[in-house]
Amino acid sequence: MLRHRVKDYRAGDLERHYPKLGIEEDFFVVYGFVTRSIAALMHPRPDTSVPAEGRQPWPAERNKQGQLLLHFVLERGAVHPREVDDHSCTAR
Repeated sequence: MLRHRVKDYRAGDLERHYPKLGIEEDFFVVYGFVTRSIAALMHPRPDTSVPAEGRQPWPAERNKQGQLLLHFVLERGAVHPREVDDHSCTAR
């Protein structure tokens, strides 16, 4: 796939240059490569908890957004995510 998107790419180029590129192997919608700084944004490790540690309560603002979303969906039934965005009961 890279040969179609990268000028003068030859099979094996990525593997040869991988250690020097400053990238991490990952996927987002489709498999591919991202820079380490993007990988850190996609997979923030330090402040994640594991299920065994139990759930932490949501902050008040997030809880309020959740309640607004629940009320919106209960009122209308099945809704498209775009309708939720348009209703602005979730922060962007």
